[in-house]
Amino acid sequence: AQEMLTFDDALEILLNEHCAFGVYDFKAKMWRTALYMNHWPKTQRIMLRYAQDTNLNPNEHYDKFVTLKIFPINSVQIDEERFKTNERDLRDMSNVPKENIDEWVRKNGGTVRDN
Repeated sequence: AQEMLTFDDALEILLNEHCAFGVYDFKAKMWRTALYMNHWPKTQRIMLRYAQDTNLNPNEHYDKFVTLKIFPINSVQIDEERFKTNERDLRDMSNVPKENIDEWVRKNGGTVRDN
């Protein structure tokens, strides 16, 4: 469901809950799954990296990153089924802290590896 999302709520979802949500890519004209990279509380900006997507046309150039700049924002969707991530993408492609990823793995029924 599309909703107005505040800066704090967006960070909570990205760092402590689903660790991903859908962001509308205006250039590609489609919804894409995005993962946390960085944030700046003073200016209320959140930098995200788009997750790998096998549905994208390999001959097109798509942006890898997006910065959310205006909050509350409505070009995001929270839908755990449609916009989901996995442990590998969180560890390899995001800057979600390791202990948060470990907690996400536990919540999703996985086993945390020691590495």
